[in-house]
Amino acid sequence: MTLKRPRAILFDWDNTLVDTWPVIHSSLEKTMLALGREPWSMDEVRRKVRRSLRDSFPEVFGEGWEKARELYYGHFRGQHLEKLTPLEEAERMLGHLLDKDIHIAVVSNKTGQYLREEVSHLGWDKYFHKVVGALDTPRD
Repeated sequence: MTLKRPRAILFDWDNTLVDTWPVIHSSLEKTMLALGREPWSMDEVRRKVRRSLRDSFPEVFGEGWEKARELYYGHFRGQHLEKLTPLEEAERMLGHLLDKDIHIAVVSNKTGQYLREEVSHLGWDKYFHKVVGALDTPRD
């Protein structure tokens, strides 16, 4: 069976093209400690973090989720660009797809503002036709 060449490929961002587990873990740990909660281990973070903040924080933090959001983003903003680590060979793959004239985009549950900052920080704007994150659409 011969597969047809795709016209477009959509990628997730966090831990698909870049390693962001250390930033997510650190930001959640500081948030939980500030709220008097037991922080999750890295293994717990890897198991439990799957959905957007807008969808998951109300369940995790209950009525205080908006305060938790403020704390989390405060910690996140202070480190997300400096600790952003591309996964091995990710950029080479993106360059190859661009050379083959395959349209590529990112669709992520990371907040769109931070997602675009990270794409730009890496100089990867040139690869993506669209970058869409949480809060860019009515539902994440």
